[in-house]
Amino acid sequence: MYPEVTVYIVNHNYGRFIEDSIKSVLSQTFKDLELIIIDNGSNDNSKEIIKKYSKNRNIKIIFQKNIGLNATNNVALNYSRGKFIMRLDADDYLDENALEIMYNKIKSDDRLGLVFPDYYLVDEKNDLIELVRRHDFTKVKLFDQPAHGACTLIKKEILTLLNGYNELYKCQDGWDIWLRLIKNYKVVNVNLPLFYYRRHGKNLTNKEKKLFK
Repeated sequence: MYPEVTVYIVNHNYGRFIEDSIKSVLSQTFKDLELIIIDNGSNDNSKEIIKKYSKNRNIKIIFQKNIGLNATNNVALNYSRGKFIMRLDADDYLDENALEIMYNKIKSDDRLGLVFPDYYLVDEKNDLIELVRRHDFTKVKLFDQPAHGACTLIKKEILTLLNGYNELYKCQDGWDIWLRLIKNYKVVNVNLPLFYYRRHGKNLTNKEKKLFK
């Protein structure tokens, strides 16, 4: 039987964080899932950590050269078997109830194509920095308020109809999918902090020039 949900972790040289990410998926209260771990050419200790999970029958591991985020998202889309799919970055981690809450929400309305939660900002030591609240999109409809690219649950059927991720973009996959998806499908914010977004010196979100380009 195919799982209901596919979670995939994208990693490049986050050996110091990735085990927290993996364990947060395996400890979910929602169990009808598969986990795909994709390593993009890491040269730290990531591979040794990932290989420890190679015997878990619900985990698929892919080692590949660094082909970029959106190309890797499409690799995960092609390998995924779930009806719903979510990316988790290797330096972030989930609340144990994240999948159960988001899955129940997206299943509650056939018109829903995407659900996403609020989140916590944490530092390298997992200390809390800030609670980030999103807009209630039943009341506020702004094109410039997309869901976070990671930790967003999306119907795989819709991603396939959208022809996956645009590989011309090297970052900000959330914007691209958001703008194409909201034309025909509903989106909902779950007003609960359900994942932990790690803020550290190497975050892509800190590289403003690249993001604007």
